[in-house]
Amino acid sequence: MESQIYEQCGERSSYQGNLPGDPHLFNELLQTLQETLQKNISTLARFWWGGDDQKRKMHNIAIPKSSGGMGFQDIQLFNQSLLAKQAWRLLVNPDSLCSRVLKGKYFHDKDFLTATNKKSSSHIWKAILYGREALKKGLIKRVEDGSSIRVWDDPWITDHIGKRPIVRHNNSEITRVSDLIITGQAQWNEDKVTKNFLEPDTAAILSTPLGRFFEDLWAWDPERNGSFTVRSCYRLLAAEKIGTPQQSSSSEQNFFWKRLWKLQVPPKSKPSGGECYGISSLANRS
Repeated sequence: MESQIYEQCGERSSYQGNLPGDPHLFNELLQTLQETLQKNISTLARFWWGGDDQKRKMHNIAIPKSSGGMGFQDIQLFNQSLLAKQAWRLLVNPDSLCSRVLKGKYFHDKDFLTATNKKSSSHIWKAILYGREALKKGLIKRVEDGSSIRVWDDPWITDHIGKRPIVRHNNSEITRVSDLIITGQAQWNEDKVTKNFLEPDTAAILSTPLGRFFEDLWAWDPERNGSFTVRSCYRLLAAEKIGTPQQSSSSEQNFFWKRLWKLQVPPKSKPSGGECYGISSLANRS
């Protein structure tokens, strides 16, 4: 028995050691085929909440616990979040060997965020572009001197719809954020901002913090320190998928679910209690 265990461990370590050398296995790790991911999700779903009229199971396992679900990770969203991490590294480390190789092959005449998918693209590049879709949802450019930020194209306004101006004046000649900053001072030119933007955009721009005249830099908006994390990316994608409920009902439900999961009762009783709460909430609304 003991020799069999050592033998299996030896086979496993040998397999892991040869894994990076096989390009096909490496590509599969970067992005599992969508059909396979969907099959795995369906299998989990049937096990946890598949049922019929006589036997009903949990309604959704991928919803966070604070929203009434089981808190299981959505495999497809988590996979995309991992790939977004690779896209983030290419964006913030353009001088790395990997970035230079991919730039020379796929986007030598443009920047990474505008690079396109070609027919001859490798599985690795397709996977990175798939992760870039998730990265763009939380990406923002922190304003320092504003010289590299395009006013109407780049995301740069904090806590604003689309992170860029909503309406553009026909007679506006502003193209760079640096045109809106007083020269030599870390301060917005309020006259120019008021003249070139409407009220919602004006208030958002004037509340956007300015740096100390260093080079503008990319940041991950959901995190205060601006650093990308797989966890925050997954939360962003999950929130977008399940939708955002109304603020009043959301805070009430979050309070209930947090109290419910902390109760000192058998774990299988908690989803049942949650279903009772959901039914009672619907009854009160009607």
